[in-house]
Amino acid sequence: MPFGVIVVSHGELAWGLVEAAEMIAGPQQDLVAVGLRAGETPESFAGRLAEAWDTLGGGPPVVLVDMQGGTPANVLATFWGKRPFYALAGVNLPVLLEVLLGRPYGGPGEVASQALAAGRGAVVDLAAEFSRQFGDLSSRNN
Repeated sequence: MPFGVIVVSHGELAWGLVEAAEMIAGPQQDLVAVGLRAGETPESFAGRLAEAWDTLGGGPPVVLVDMQGGTPANVLATFWGKRPFYALAGVNLPVLLEVLLGRPYGGPGEVASQALAAGRGAVVDLAAEFSRQFGDLSSRNN
């Protein structure tokens, strides 16, 4: 049975990532976004996270959080031992796509591990890459 995916963030980031992922991968089932609103209490956020979580089918979800140590991740930690889940911090679009596109082929733990590797490889120095591909800017007339 496919597993759900929850994207958790500060502000609107979670919805933006979901929208971008669906633009690339098409509409997705069992995918929810929950963003911490400015001024929102951790308790209120936990309630909204639980409500979104309860809409998912399947087994333990993969929860993708924007950053370790922030309120969304700290609230997620309060669910540990109460609900089964896999979680990664530092979500970006390649990580989310890896999870979504991997769902038909593996369980949540396996797909989360693959997404972690994909996310680490997705952060690159584009200036250095462009310099290798197109030449150093210092050699060009501006």
